[in-house]
Amino acid sequence: MLLFSEEFTLAEDKILFNGERVALLEVSKNYNQDSLKIRDVIQTLLEKEQAIAPEGLSLNITQDVSVNIKERLRILTSNGLQGLALVFLVMWAFFNIRFSFWVAMGLPVSFLGSIFVMNLLGYSLNMMTMVGLIVAIGLLMDDSLVIAENIATKRQSGMSTINASIQGTKEVFPGVIASFATTMIIIGPLMFLSGKMGDILRYIPIILLITLLVSLIEAFFILPAHLSHSHLNTPSNKVRTWFIQLFEGLRDKFILPIARKAMKSPYLSLGSLLMVVLISSATIPSGLLKFKAMPSLESDTLQARVFLPQGSLLNQTEEAVDKITATLFEINSEYQARFPDSEPLLNSHSVLYNVNVDALESGPHLATVSADLLPAQYRKVSIKALIQDWKKRSVQLPM
Repeated sequence: MLLFSEEFTLAEDKILFNGERVALLEVSKNYNQDSLKIRDVIQTLLEKEQAIAPEGLSLNITQDVSVNIKERLRILTSNGLQGLALVFLVMWAFFNIRFSFWVAMGLPVSFLGSIFVMNLLGYSLNMMTMVGLIVAIGLLMDDSLVIAENIATKRQSGMSTINASIQGTKEVFPGVIASFATTMIIIGPLMFLSGKMGDILRYIPIILLITLLVSLIEAFFILPAHLSHSHLNTPSNKVRTWFIQLFEGLRDKFILPIARKAMKSPYLSLGSLLMVVLISSATIPSGLLKFKAMPSLESDTLQARVFLPQGSLLNQTEEAVDKITATLFEINSEYQARFPDSEPLLNSHSVLYNVNVDALESGPHLATVSADLLPAQYRKVSIKALIQDWKKRSVQLPM
């Protein structure tokens, strides 16, 4: 009597996900596709297929890199809204709502214009271009504030609205252009970096310069036109009167006396500034201020690669993997006990036998254990501390 059974050619060709035997499908996109839309389509498809799947079969997503894109978009949105609110509130403290509104609108207009130009040049919103936009948030409103304040000063001196807008803009034109040129000289050379570093970093200065250039166009041509139609007459109230008096008192009693003394003693002033620069620069070679050109980013995945001596049996590799995963569960339990208000540290874990990217070979003595962790922005411990802890506990275990 002959008995037949179906099994894989190699016993070590197996993948485990949360302890269950699985098939792993890696999904990637092409250059022109939207990562977040692809993620939503995959989620919809999985829900549809799960509804008709046989009993006991489950479909899950692991190591979802689109989370990083969502987090970068969240930072960009929150920083933009905070900057917009701060500019509006500060301008509102001195001027009326309409005047403040047009100044604050320089931020969204510049961003929308930058995205339009990016689309014309073939750029997309990705991890690197969003870094450029985030950096630009801190620089965008400078030009609009300087021009708006000078226009307001001209109008308060008695000029007509049209003449105040024209003269106020012309007066600060050289300074604003010089500020833009300084920024361009500093970050412009990054566009010409070569190699892998250049392929990554060149998008940041390109997007930053595009955004600043659009901001200049908005500040010189659009903002003055709107301000020429905005009234400066501000209804008096106690809060605004108190704020202006406080600001003018600080200016007259603190800032102006220091400025006069600095102008009367130019050598002392320049020497003091040079001393501050030298002291600040000395913190780097002295080791007080740490510097790292390309810091490692917090990952959402921990990985342990098992490499036993050649000739080791599969059950020996499985024993080593079981001990490594046991320490992973131990770390997860301790994390939940230490931070009960946090989500679990470990979302899922997978084991790929016969896989080790560090080894140029294959066999039952190889395995890779991957842990899908809580995203870095919600995690209460650093990835470096987790790696050291996991490594220390795994090494201590008898293999």
